[in-house]
Amino acid sequence: MNLESRLININGKNSIRKSEAYIMVEVLVYLMIASIILVSIGIIFRSSISIKNSIISKIEMRQMASVVEDRIRYEMGNSVGITRVWGKNSGDTSYKNVRKIEYRAYSKLQKEVLESKYISIEGDRIYVENQGKYQIGRHIESMDIDDEKDYMKCRLYFKIARKTYAKEFILLKKI
Repeated sequence: MNLESRLININGKNSIRKSEAYIMVEVLVYLMIASIILVSIGIIFRSSISIKNSIISKIEMRQMASVVEDRIRYEMGNSVGITRVWGKNSGDTSYKNVRKIEYRAYSKLQKEVLESKYISIEGDRIYVENQGKYQIGRHIESMDIDDEKDYMKCRLYFKIARKTYAKEFILLKKI
């Protein structure tokens, strides 16, 4: 005798309906628990992907900032001095938001000849211009400088997908 026939024999037809209702409730509870677990796994997966992308963006911006800083230090180290800065003052601070810096440097071929070179920001890229231009960095949002003293403070702001990074460094001026 199986379970169904025993239920009919003991309590009649009402017990079958009650047992089917209990089974249906149990199935619904299990489905709800399974859906909650799947949604939780999906949320954890999505947030871990977001954290991974954020970390990758920060690492890329730090590497880019290091490369751009090294290149600016090299260019300014080989220069005679800054001749002109294109930009506007940024608020109450002494920093100036810069789009282009003109500086004078000795030619690599003829050491006695001074030539004008530029560091410029166009879009989200930064370039060094000297008889043509080449890119030294990307994802740059802005560059601020403060050159009122015997040294120059530089701030570089980088941005990738709503993540920002600021790099600040000091350059000594040539006297």
